[in-house]
Amino acid sequence: MSAIDTVMQDLVIANRILAREEVADAYGHVSVRHPDNPKHFFISRSLAPELIERDDIVELDLEGNPVREEKRALYLERFIHAGIFQQRPDVMAVVHAHAEDILPFGIAKATKLRPVIHSGSFIGSSVPVWDIADKFGDTNVLVTNMPQARDLAKCLGRNNVALMRGHGFAAAARSLIEVVRMSVYLPRNARAQMRAKQLGGRIKYLSQGEIDARNRGYSPYSTETWRAWEYWATKAGCSHMLSRPPPPMGTSAAAAAAPNHSSRSSAALRSSSLSGSGSSPASSAAPPSTRRTMLVPIAIAPSPPRNPVWVKDPGISRNCYPPIG
Repeated sequence: MSAIDTVMQDLVIANRILAREEVADAYGHVSVRHPDNPKHFFISRSLAPELIERDDIVELDLEGNPVREEKRALYLERFIHAGIFQQRPDVMAVVHAHAEDILPFGIAKATKLRPVIHSGSFIGSSVPVWDIADKFGDTNVLVTNMPQARDLAKCLGRNNVALMRGHGFAAAARSLIEVVRMSVYLPRNARAQMRAKQLGGRIKYLSQGEIDARNRGYSPYSTETWRAWEYWATKAGCSHMLSRPPPPMGTSAAAAAAPNHSSRSSAALRSSSLSGSGSSPASSAAPPSTRRTMLVPIAIAPSPPRNPVWVKDPGISRNCYPPIG
């Protein structure tokens, strides 16, 4: 698989994760800079993130224009990504979404969004708020052209996240995995801060030293980071699309050559045979005629109500079919 194919496949996974984690719904989008041409980036055509496939990905320039003929509708706010990529050469991936938990912090000036939980450290110590009305007056509050996008990027500055008054947020990071991680934990941090505020008293935010310690040595393909990416992809039903990351420094050749388990079903999935016991090395040699098959309902992590996933389990050799997100 080429580097471009891997990037596009990861972009599909990122969309599915953001939808499954309720960062994006029918609206919201994620982009990644072209690995070989920093003046181009990839993003989906105008489509809900949960529905995006490989063929929906389009290539745009840093003015938000398609580099090839494209008759399909594009995101109206693709300029957000173009503006940030244009002004931040260090940024490799961008997310724009409308997660409800962050919206109050873009409206109420008295309380600023700040990291209060360890997983929220990646949003950074400063989260500026951009108000489109300050420079552009009364609009539909959407970023629909490059002047607006550049103004938003200017507000973002060197920060990781900017809130957009009455609208949503824009997040920028050095990798696709990092920007997805940041976008998943941003609303969770907002919820924790909001609830702490409701309890009353002084809120203790993460110190700059704690933020720096959390961010020090971060790698998008570290064991800890990949664990989250694999978990989220499995929840979103697209773990079969994962590509094996490069082995961490110090990994032995034997470990690096070990089978890739990222396409397996979630570790939370459980199946059983009719006898109620799992398969054993001895029973794995049983001829096919002795195998019995049953369907077992499986719950996939706490989530809004959804239909169960059925796993076909012959009792001897498991054959799990992960759901497509």
